[in-house]
Parts: sequence; C-alpha cells; structure tokens
Amino acid sequence: RPPLLDGCNYSYWKARMKAFIKALDEKAWRAVLIGWTHPITKNDAGEEAMKPEEKWSTEEDRLANSNSRALNAIFNGVDANQFKLISTCESAKEAWEILQTAHEGTTAVRLSKLQILTTRFENLRMLEYETISDFNSKICDITNEAFALGEKISEEKLVRKVLRSLPRRFAYKVTAIEEAKDIQTMKLDELMGSLRTFEMNLDENNEEKKEKSIALQAEVDYDDEEDLAQSITKLSKKFNKVMKKVNRKNENSRNGNSSNFQKNKSATNNTELKIK
Repeated sequence: RPPLLDGCNYSYWKARMKAFIKALDEKAWRAVLIGWTHPITKNDAGEEAMKPEEKWSTEEDRLANSNSRALNAIFNGVDANQFKLISTCESAKEAWEILQTAHEGTTAVRLSKLQILTTRFENLRMLEYETISDFNSKICDITNEAFALGEKISEEKLVRKVLRSLPRRFAYKVTAIEEAKDIQTMKLDELMGSLRTFEMNLDENNEEKKEKSIALQAEVDYDDEEDLAQSITKLSKKFNKVMKKVNRKNENSRNGNSSNFQKNKSATNNTELKIK
C-alpha cells in the first residue's frame, strides 16, 4: 500500500511515495519526472487532435501505462482533502508538482524554509534529561526535512554537530572519539551506536552508585536507631535514680514533720500541766 498524505506529513510521505513508485516500475517514476501528454494526431484537414487509444503505438501504450501506474499510486496515497487538489490531473508529474507546491511552496518559499531549518539545526542541543535515541530522532527529522526541500546535509557536518551538542556527561567520550576516529569519514549511525553504548554504561554505573547509597543510608539509619535506643535506656535509668532520690527526700521530710508535730504536742501538754 502507498503511504497516506494527510496534510501534515508531506516530507515523510514524499520520501516513501518516491520509493513506492520506483518499486512499482522505474518507468513509472520516470513519468513523474518527465511527464506524459496524450498522443496527438492530425486529421484530414491537418488539424491536431487527440489520437484514439486503439491507434496508439506500442511505445505510446508503454508510456501511458507508466503514467497511469504512477498517477494511481498518488491518487491512492492521499486523503480526501488532498485528493481535491489533484482530482482533475491526468499526468502523474502534474499531480506531484501540485502537491509539492501546496506543501513546500514556490522556490522562494523553499529557500525561506531552508533558512529556518538551518537555524534550528545550528541551535539544536541535547538536553540533560534526553537520551541519545531522542536526540538522534531530532537530528533525523531536520535532515529529512532538509532533504525534502532539496538540501542534503553531509555526514561530516552531522557528526560534528552531534559532538558539539552533547551535554557534559559525554565530555570524556567526545574527547576519545575525536582522538581515535577520523571525523571526516565517520558515519552518523556509527557515532550514535558508540554513544548509546557509552550511555548504557553510564546508566549502569549510576544505578550501582544509587544502590550503594541506599544501602549506606539504611546502615546509617540502623545505627541511628541503635544509638537512640541506647540513649533512651540511659535516660530512663537516670530518671529512675532521680525519682528515687526525690522520693527519699519526700519521705524524710514527712518523717521530720511528723516528729516535730509530736514534739510540739508534748511541749504543749507539759505547759498546760504546769499552769494547772
């Protein structure tokens, strides 16, 4: 099945549709590039007129068939809204160019889009929380859009851009690649594969450090609990000793008060006896 153009994925659709038509027949793709016109003949009066199909030559049949196959693929590769733009086309080249102008614009518009795309490319940086796969997708999106607009970004430029745009955690790997590899001949997929491997090793090391940190924290927490329990035990013992001393003092105080009361009572009785 041909890819479907829904109005928002033209760059993706264009690349896939080209491959789809070429897979049908190279001559069908040639019809998109060169175009096709209905064969013309002259009548008895010397005027040009459409040549009846039954009178077409073998070569004219072949060219018409190639155009029909390409046009059929394009018609089946667009949604209802896009089909309205090309429904009256009889040439695959005409339908292709209408869609291209509708989504890419004229030459001036394409140049403007390329400038915007170039700015996006230069300002692109890999964020700290991003993975290499996420960053690679962004690079590929810009590369594909530029290619659809007629501008191919070289492998060397892509490789150098990636090495300049990586966060600090890849600094060691970037230095190693620049010293050990020939950047001019290095492919983007080779670089991305190497960076993914390095990223996996970083993640494993970070995971091990995290597990060790958690284990150490657990040990510290356990020691803190033991120290707290010992402190509470010691404090309880000291509190009990203090309370015993307080109780003794209270008892002695009560006993002293009772003895004084008895002495005062005896002295009072003696005084009364003397008076009598």
